[in-house]
Amino acid sequence: MKATPLLMKFSGFFMTLLLLAIQVVGQQPAHNREPASPKREASTKVQAVVRAQSATANTAQPQESQETVAPKAKDPAGTNADRKDPGGNDSDAASTGNSISGDAGVSPAPPNSLPAPQKAQASKGKATTDEDLRKQSQNPVANLISFPLQNNTNMGIEPADRNQNVLNIQPVIPVSLNDNWQVIIRWIIPVVWQPVPDVKELGFFGLGDMQPTFFLSPKKPAFGKLIWGVGPALQIPTATNAFLGQGKFCLGPSVVALVQPGPWTIGALVNNVWSVAPDNERPKVNQMLLQYFVNYNMRKGWYITSSPILTADWEATDGNRWVVPFGGGVGRLMRLGFQPVNISAQAFGNAKHPDGGSTWQLRFQIDLLFPTGRH
Repeated sequence: MKATPLLMKFSGFFMTLLLLAIQVVGQQPAHNREPASPKREASTKVQAVVRAQSATANTAQPQESQETVAPKAKDPAGTNADRKDPGGNDSDAASTGNSISGDAGVSPAPPNSLPAPQKAQASKGKATTDEDLRKQSQNPVANLISFPLQNNTNMGIEPADRNQNVLNIQPVIPVSLNDNWQVIIRWIIPVVWQPVPDVKELGFFGLGDMQPTFFLSPKKPAFGKLIWGVGPALQIPTATNAFLGQGKFCLGPSVVALVQPGPWTIGALVNNVWSVAPDNERPKVNQMLLQYFVNYNMRKGWYITSSPILTADWEATDGNRWVVPFGGGVGRLMRLGFQPVNISAQAFGNAKHPDGGSTWQLRFQIDLLFPTGRH
């Protein structure tokens, strides 16, 4: 029992001596230690310099190879982006910052400062573009390439209550003359199904007389609001059958004028042509066409429209001279994939028409639109 306290005292004394020895050795003065050899110190410094140069060369080599493709980015102070920190090592933070800001050295914007406004501007720009496109599609002399397909079905033709069908293929192409003027070419190519009078279930199908019009129009509205165009209207005897055309070359003036205040488009197009050739047995031609159009634009591309075509045959007798329809319909500008289109449907009742002529008509139209990007 007595040996245990003695053993503990001896162990404590031994540990105390060991700690004192360690402390003395750790506090030994530098001049008592073994001095470093000058040769060894020089060698160490040379090796350190060599290692530093090797590390710098290895770090700079890929940057120099990139310089052959693009110049180094520079910070606002004009120093290279591969600057080093005070310790002499390459700055990882600087490299990371440059990779975010790009080669131009532009500082990245704060999070969420740009993406949200860009999205809003993009959607607003698209809406403005579609609205402008809808306005242009309702303007006969707009700087817009379009390819309308207009199908007119004239119903109730006597005898036998038959129908005439006219599909008008009417491309519209603007041609710029200079900064202020343009020519709008509107070329109507009718494809006609014409029932033969007094013969039930008999008719002819083919090409009718083409009707090109050339409008000279200013690129900017007159007085800030009035859009107009003037030019010659022609009728070319291209019908494939005598029942499908008038067999005369015709010529005359054509005028169009419109305004587009707010959601409205209001205007009219009128022409009158006279036959000038050939001198054959076919009747002379002296006829007028008047089309007024009123559109009211609504949301999501929809609009209400009325654009009847009134005609007058000045060579006919008084009771058979006029065709006067009244009516209207709806339309919408939309996109089929990437292609913008303008689709409309209208119905008209003929308040006045020749004896045995059509009493009412349906019109379906689809316009393929190709914006020119010039205004």
